[in-house]
Amino acid sequence: MFIPIYRKSNHINVHLTTPDTDIQNLIDEILDEISSIKKISNRSRAREALKKVILNLIHAERTKDCVRISRNKNDYGHHRMYGQIWLKYDRLIPIIDGLIELGYVEHLNGYWDKEKKTGYQTKIWASDRLRSRFFMVPATRNHKSIERAEPEQVIQLKDSSKKLVSYTPTKPIVLTRKRLEQYNEFIQEQYITVNLTEEVATDNEFWCHNLLNGLLNASYTLAGLKLNQELNITDTGTEHYHIVYINQEDSTNPKYILVPCSVPSTSSSTITSTHTPAPPSINTTTSTSSSSTSTLLSHIQTLIHLSSTKEKQPKPLIDKALMISNDELMEYFLNWLLFLNTGIKRGWDDKQIRQAYRSRSRLGKLGIAELVFRLKYEACHRVFNNSSFKNGGRFYGASHLDIPGHMRGFIRINGEPVVELDYDALHVVMLYHLRGIDIDLAQDPYDMIVGPEDRSIKKIALLTAINATTEAKAIQGIRKKLVDEGYREDILKDKALKSLIARAKLAHPDISDDVASGKGIELQNLDSRIADAILTNLMAENIPALPVHDSFIVPQQYEGKLRQQMLEEYEKILGFKPGVSKKEKRYFPKKWKNWN
Repeated sequence: MFIPIYRKSNHINVHLTTPDTDIQNLIDEILDEISSIKKISNRSRAREALKKVILNLIHAERTKDCVRISRNKNDYGHHRMYGQIWLKYDRLIPIIDGLIELGYVEHLNGYWDKEKKTGYQTKIWASDRLRSRFFMVPATRNHKSIERAEPEQVIQLKDSSKKLVSYTPTKPIVLTRKRLEQYNEFIQEQYITVNLTEEVATDNEFWCHNLLNGLLNASYTLAGLKLNQELNITDTGTEHYHIVYINQEDSTNPKYILVPCSVPSTSSSTITSTHTPAPPSINTTTSTSSSSTSTLLSHIQTLIHLSSTKEKQPKPLIDKALMISNDELMEYFLNWLLFLNTGIKRGWDDKQIRQAYRSRSRLGKLGIAELVFRLKYEACHRVFNNSSFKNGGRFYGASHLDIPGHMRGFIRINGEPVVELDYDALHVVMLYHLRGIDIDLAQDPYDMIVGPEDRSIKKIALLTAINATTEAKAIQGIRKKLVDEGYREDILKDKALKSLIARAKLAHPDISDDVASGKGIELQNLDSRIADAILTNLMAENIPALPVHDSFIVPQQYEGKLRQQMLEEYEKILGFKPGVSKKEKRYFPKKWKNWN
C-alpha cells in the first residue's frame, strides 16, 4: 500500500474545478454511496464539497502528497454571500467521514501538544480502492483535466480571526468591485508568460512546490521548452542526435526533431551546440542526492531508452520516427518534475528533505536553454481585514504573485519584456507623510539604523515591527522571516531582536510610536487604494499592469506612463512626492548572496 510522507501535505485547495464529464460522473457515483450511509441535507452543496475533496485527492495522487484537513470547527465559517467555492465544516466533515467509512481514503488523525504548542492537522490520501476508481477514469491522469475557479466575490472581508464575514454592498464597495471585475476581465485577455533563460538560478523548492503544483492546478501552462545539450542515446544502439527547434509561424507551438550529429546544422535556431557528455542516468531507487542532481536531459534519455528496450535488451529505434513533438517534450518535462518531487520525499528525515529542496542550479546545468510558462490565472481579489474596509484591501490571487521574486524580471506581456517599478521604502515613507513630515528620500531609512546587521535584516525588522501589534509579536514575526531567509544563530535571539527594534526607533524618532502599533494594516489600505487607481487608469489607456503590492509590472514601452501614475496617485492621497525606482533584473534571489 502507498503511504505518503504525511509531513509533506497541502491544505485543501477550494479553487480546483473540472470540466471533465467522466470525473463529474465519478463524483456523482461516490456521492450516491456516501448518501447511503450519511444524511445529506443539500445534495448540490454536498456535491461541491465532495468535488473539492476528490480533485484534491487526484492532485495529491499525482504528486505523492496528501491533503490536510482541519477538524476544528473554528477554522471554518463564512457567509453564504461567498458562494459554493468556500467549504463549511458541517458540509465537509461528513463527506470526509463517509469516504473513510467506505474505504476510499486512508487517514492520519491530527494532534495538538498543548505544552509544546505544536502539532499537525488530519491528513488524508487516496486508498487502493479509490486509486482503482481513478485508474478507470483516464482523465484523472491528464494534468489538463483540473482547472482553477475564480471566487464569486472578488471583494472579501475578514474579521480579526481571518474568517470571511458578510458586509453591506454600499455604493463605494459596488464601484470598487466593478472596477476589479473589469480589470480581471481585461488582464485575463493578455498573454502573460515567464521566459526563463539558462542563466536563471532555481532550487528544487521552485520545481516541486511552485511550478509543479502550478501546472497541475492550472495556475500555469507550459508554453515553450528548449534544451541546450545533445541527446545521447548510444545505449539504445543509435548514434548521437541533436535536438533541433523547428521555427513555425505559430511560435507558441514549436516542434523539436532529433537529427544525427553527422548532419550539419543550417539553422541558427538549433538548440544544441557542441557535444557534451551525457549526464548520469537517473537512479530510480532515488535518494535525495540523486533526485536533486538529475537533469532533464538524463531523464529524457532514460525514458527514450526504456521505450526502445524489449526485455531489457537495447535495440535501435528503427521502429519509431525520431521526433519529439512539443507535446511529447512537455510531457517529458512534467514527468521529470513528478519524478524529482517523488524522489525528494523519499529522504530519510526532515533535515535531508529540507536540504534536497534547497538544492540550487542554473537552468543551463539542468539541460534547459529556455523555459517558458504562461501565467494562466491572473484574476485578482482584494482582502480587507478586521471587519473594516479601512484595513487591508491588497490584491491577491494572481499567478505572478506566486513566482519567485527574481523571476518577475523575466515576465513578458503579449511578447514584450517588462519593467517593474517600486515605491521606495513605502510604508516607512508613508508614516512620515501621514505626520506631515517630508522625509529626505536621498537617505535610505533602513541604513539609518545603527548596527552591524545587513541592510536586509534591518529592513525585515523595521517593516515587520510596523505591522506587529506588540513588541512580542514583532520579535516573533521578525524571527520567523529571518529563519525563512536563511539567517541563523545569534541574530534570532530575543536580546538581539529587542536591540534591533530599539535601534530602529532611535533611527526614526518621529515615527517611533508607530513601531509595534499595528499601523501596517492601515498603511496597506492606503497602498491598495493607490494600486486600485493606478490599475484602473492604465487599463483605461489599454495598458496591462500587474500589481505586486507596492510595485507594478508593465511592458517596457509604458515605463514612463507607470511612473507618472505612481507619483500622481500617491500625491493625491498623501500630499507628498514619493520615491519610485526601477527594480534590477536578477538571475537569482537577493538572499542567495554571492551565489554562482
